[in-house]
Amino acid sequence: MQSAIGRNRRRPLCARWLGWAVAAWLLSSGAVPAMAQGGAAYLKLGVGARALGMGGAFTAVADDATALFWNPAGVARLQKQEVTGMHAQLSLDRNYDFVGYARPTEDKSGGWGVGYTRFSITGIPETRVRPGTTLPQLTDDAYDAAGNFTGAGPGLGQVRIFSLFDDVEQNVSGSYGRKVGDRLYLGGSVRYLKQSLFTADGSGFGFDLGGLYVASDDWTLGFAAKDLAESIEFGGGLQDADVDSTFSAGAAYKGIKNTLVSVETTRTGDQGLKLRAGAERWFDDKYAVRAGTNRGNVSAGASLRFNDWQFDYAYQSQDLGDIQRLSFVYRF
Repeated sequence: MQSAIGRNRRRPLCARWLGWAVAAWLLSSGAVPAMAQGGAAYLKLGVGARALGMGGAFTAVADDATALFWNPAGVARLQKQEVTGMHAQLSLDRNYDFVGYARPTEDKSGGWGVGYTRFSITGIPETRVRPGTTLPQLTDDAYDAAGNFTGAGPGLGQVRIFSLFDDVEQNVSGSYGRKVGDRLYLGGSVRYLKQSLFTADGSGFGFDLGGLYVASDDWTLGFAAKDLAESIEFGGGLQDADVDSTFSAGAAYKGIKNTLVSVETTRTGDQGLKLRAGAERWFDDKYAVRAGTNRGNVSAGASLRFNDWQFDYAYQSQDLGDIQRLSFVYRF
């Protein structure tokens, strides 16, 4: 099946330039704000192919180093040191990477870890529209009635491309979790964010809180509040980009042999409640398959484990194009 990335790259270059030109016209005309609210949207993409193969229903699981992202309370349950990494090449020429390290404390009463995430879009054209150009002038005759691209169209004559630039967003986080009583685990994270977009540079801080309650040998309950009081400040008169907070609560069940089932509800910003659900099954403690759903988007995945290494793969259906992710965990 042809990937969204492939379709995007084979699209006529002038069509891509036209899209950027329309965006430039909207910005220059004041139709949309230059710096919209809801910054650092990449923080909502999730990390770890294992968790994402389960639809991201990982708040009540959080049993590996990706707990640094999903629920910081989970680092308190680790029994070994873990290193994890993930790479994803998304649609529309977006790249997304994560690396993390987590370990238990000496007395195994808690755990801590650090993580680094980088998201980038490269080769964005800096387009400028001739003064006085209207939106119809940019789009007339560029597409036929069926929406097919017909050629340059008169609108492209109103646009010039001056340079290419990148959007680079990254963050570094530190997490700590601790066991409180016999069944309760609590944790928190502090995050430093930085973004470079064209001539603008911004940075800011935020934090996460999380908890896990082991109700029985089979049931675990979890909650997480992420991206709290988080904002990227650009300075220079530019509008700051507030990051929408996300709240999640769910349950995980492992009463079926070699099988884990997890379900949760999540809410981001002023959006309504959304459902995530997923399951995984291991065979001989070496191979695993999993499936899930996230807001109606289907996901699936598989794992291979040998010695101290685990390699995970996930597939996700998305409105902007299907996504495939690879990640690993090394335990020592």
